[in-house]
Amino acid sequence: MSNDLQTLPSSLREKQRYILFEILSDEQHDLGSFVNAAWDTMLNLLGEQGVAHAQPWIMKDLYDREQQKGGIRVHKDHVEQVRAALVLISEIGRTPVTVHVLGVTGTIDSAEKNYLS
Repeated sequence: MSNDLQTLPSSLREKQRYILFEILSDEQHDLGSFVNAAWDTMLNLLGEQGVAHAQPWIMKDLYDREQQKGGIRVHKDHVEQVRAALVLISEIGRTPVTVHVLGVTGTIDSAEKNYLS
C-alpha cells in the first residue's frame, strides 16, 4: 500500500472561481502591498467569518507588475462579495488607486487567455 496522498476527483472538490483585476494608478505596486490592501478591505467588509467562507487566495503566478493585472481565487458562492471588496480598495500604501474587475472565470487557462494576455 502506498503512502502517497491521493487527490480528490474534481467532482468532489469545492468549486472555485478566478476574479481577474487591474489596478489603475499613477505608480506601479508590488504584489505584497496589494495583498495587504486587499486583506484589509476584505476583513473590513466581510469580517473574519465571511473571509473564511470566501477562501480568497491571491494568485502570485497571475500577477503582472508591469501591466498591474492579477487574479484572486475564491469560492464560487462568494464571488460577488470579494468583487465588492476589491472595488472598495481606495489606496495602496499612501497612493490613491482604483481596482477594476476585468472578469470572472472558472479556470486559470481561460483567465490567462481572455484577460491577462
